[in-house]
Amino acid sequence: DLRDADLPANTYDVIFARWVFLFLPDPAAHVAQLARALKPGGRLAIQDYHRDTFMVVPKPDDWDDFIRADRAFFASQGGNVSIGVHLPALMTRAGLEVTSIEQTTKEGHPGSVTWNWVTNYVLSVLPRLTPALTPAQAARLKGDWLVKLPPQLPRSSSTRGPARWRQTLWKALRPLAVRTTSSG
Repeated sequence: DLRDADLPANTYDVIFARWVFLFLPDPAAHVAQLARALKPGGRLAIQDYHRDTFMVVPKPDDWDDFIRADRAFFASQGGNVSIGVHLPALMTRAGLEVTSIEQTTKEGHPGSVTWNWVTNYVLSVLPRLTPALTPAQAARLKGDWLVKLPPQLPRSSSTRGPARWRQTLWKALRPLAVRTTSSG
């Protein structure tokens, strides 16, 4: 667990953290901790979410409320589901030089790997999002998900033809990959 890790200073050539910082209550302190652990010239690569871009098309009626409830749930636990956009500034404040930022966007449709991942996530968290998402909203969203957007499309990503209205585009996974070099 990064919160309790006793990382010796000036030890590591490379540190990689994936989908960790969205759960941490004090990301600045953790970035500083990792920066201290790098050798001079070492690299810190962090891949994390910018979930403000989490979207499905066509958008279910309760989708915006789901997004707000999901964000509020993480915040209530001390996390930030869109920490990715803040990481470059935190790295700079920790004395690191941001040398690149890579955006990753995933998209999918019913039956695709991305769709299945997001389906598992959405359906697993719905019960935990009360009171920010009412039980009625959760039930409607689940119904929209399972009934109106069934996984019946071919595995093609084409949006042409009569199935267009069911094509789902995900800009859900926007991990921000940042490589930095220690400055001393």
